[in-house]
Amino acid sequence: MSIRKIFFLVVAFTVLSGSIASFASGQDMKDQNRHRAAIKTDSRQAVYFPAKMQKHILADMRDHLRALSEILTAMSVGEYTNAAHIARARLGLNSPSAAGCTSSGASVHACTAPSADMVRMMEQFMPKGMRKMGRAMHKSASAFAAVAAQTEKSGDAKKAYAALARVTRHCVACHAVYKMR
Repeated sequence: MSIRKIFFLVVAFTVLSGSIASFASGQDMKDQNRHRAAIKTDSRQAVYFPAKMQKHILADMRDHLRALSEILTAMSVGEYTNAAHIARARLGLNSPSAAGCTSSGASVHACTAPSADMVRMMEQFMPKGMRKMGRAMHKSASAFAAVAAQTEKSGDAKKAYAALARVTRHCVACHAVYKMR
């Protein structure tokens, strides 16, 4: 290949790389501006938690996401009984994270509940509507677990996916109404 062709290819590559980088940079800027605008117009209700409680709730929510991912993975390979087990243990009404969504006076499973102090803090700082939405998510996760367990035998996964969609709708609804501060 001649020096002239190599020079032309280097110049073309440099110009093209610069154009791509410029476009990407411009796109990043547009994304950042959209994000800033969304933050300014965020009308969700701010909920203020003590640091210890905020850390606990965020850890629970991250585990909920991991559990949902594991459930979907199990379902994708036909392991509905495993999906049911994950939902029951980590998202259902008897899961450790469900205790904080109980209303005052409701029974809490002592063997799986977070500390009584944490439950009291949740009752004190978490709005009633937020606890109600959380409880609905945990209840729908238990219902999903029952449907998923039957799916292994029936082979009809549509009901299991529909039940799982109800679980995630509760998550989306709560995150649409509340933001943690």
